[in-house]
Amino acid sequence: MRVTPLDIIQKDFEKVRRGFEPDAVREFLEEVRESLEEVLKENQQLKDLLMTRQDEIATLRESELGIKDTLLLARQLAADVRRAAHKEADVIVGEARIEAEQILATAHDEHGRTM
Repeated sequence: MRVTPLDIIQKDFEKVRRGFEPDAVREFLEEVRESLEEVLKENQQLKDLLMTRQDEIATLRESELGIKDTLLLARQLAADVRRAAHKEADVIVGEARIEAEQILATAHDEHGRTM
């Protein structure tokens, strides 16, 4: 059975001849009640704090998932940009080779005509 602060205040003891001093018992029960109230309040505060922290953790986990997704997309985008840059570089090099061959061919033709 769970005892509440109110149970402590309302508890009535049977009076016997060789019992305890009633005022001392009441005083002690009042101290016990106050202590129990403090513990119950602290317990409730801790429960509230725990709920708050659990909510914060859930929010942070959601953010973490979003960050992971964003990071994955950034990596994929970087890889796509890298591939596109390599393709463009290959095209530029290919065009430069063709142009160089044309320049050499033109120079060779001109050289052949001057001889």
